[in-house]
Amino acid sequence: MEASDLKRIRELKAENVKFKRMYANLTLENILMKAAAFRDDYSRVEHPFHVIERIF
Repeated sequence: MEASDLKRIRELKAENVKFKRMYANLTLENILMKAAAFRDDYSRVEHPFHVIERIF
């Protein structure tokens, strides 16, 4: 493997982390919106930490 290949792998890993964070933020936002919509029935909304644990 050449140095340029290793550099590209590092860049892809960093990009992957960025996308995982974006996905986690959007998922959390979605959960909070659902919680606001179903304020009286929390059993219909998944806990945010369970979702984030599955992502990472």
